[in-house]
Amino acid sequence: MRAERLFAFLALPVLASAILCGCTAGPGDTRNLRVDLGKSDPERLMRFYMGAVDGAGGDSILVSGQGRLAVRHDALAEYVGFDPDQNSDNVLDWEELTALVEETYNADGRIPETLDALREQFAYDDTSAFVVEVIGTMSVATRRIYVPRNAIVEALQNFDSTRRAVIYAEGTTIVGEHLLDGRIVEVTAMTKRADGYWDFFVYGAEGRLADSTSTDPRPLHAPIQCAGCHFGNRTFEPEKSFPAVAPDGPDGPRVFLSNTPGVTTELVSYFDEHRRRSDTVLGIYATLYVGRLIDRARRGTISDEERALLDQVGAPGTSH
Repeated sequence: MRAERLFAFLALPVLASAILCGCTAGPGDTRNLRVDLGKSDPERLMRFYMGAVDGAGGDSILVSGQGRLAVRHDALAEYVGFDPDQNSDNVLDWEELTALVEETYNADGRIPETLDALREQFAYDDTSAFVVEVIGTMSVATRRIYVPRNAIVEALQNFDSTRRAVIYAEGTTIVGEHLLDGRIVEVTAMTKRADGYWDFFVYGAEGRLADSTSTDPRPLHAPIQCAGCHFGNRTFEPEKSFPAVAPDGPDGPRVFLSNTPGVTTELVSYFDEHRRRSDTVLGIYATLYVGRLIDRARRGTISDEERALLDQVGAPGTSH
């Protein structure tokens, strides 16, 4: 098991000493593999992937400086259990990184192996979660998304009205059930890591970890293609057009199925969650949550705590 190799690695004082010495080595050191992904912002991508490997934001693996990026060859090989430099050219390229991630990402016990284990670790239901149902670009299935209500509240309590960044706490887990004809055919999930990045993962119809989604219009590989969309700046329907109705796509409608009371164009623009994706989250959950609070305030059914939260956020339509 990769986890056993990791514990053995951490217990080896000689190797650990070598890694500590390697911290002073620059990107051109012969013990390092130069990183050449052919992607924009490669350090961000490497922080995401190497943070999943070492559990420390990639700090024990990555070396940067002089405008270049590298990884400590021996350290990375020891963590993953094989030589990542498949063609022995002293460069870690995109194909080699993809092979490394596909081989190791789900293998170290960091991610619950089954959907039952996920439910035990991160209980989610209609009571504890803010639930949004949507059909969008990702899948023709109806996606029933569970966002912990307390996580949204905490993010709003820490919301900076100047910077307008919605940031979730470490350990937040967002779960999406994919339904066809009312039956759950797969589940996607994302959990906020200690290094600030999210782990993305999929459970298949039998409730076990899978490498990719299976619903139409196409399979999406986790985490490679998840990160591609979440880290990018492309916008997707129906969030792109909301609160206006999004046009149908080539595979069918793209629409919010849940009621979205209190949400206006001004409120969507105020948070601008989908375009900003300050926390690499594509959903507009804080916007929808605040919209419901605004609607409850207008109907006189809001609590004092919720009223205080609205006042703190300062979004349009929240004044008394």
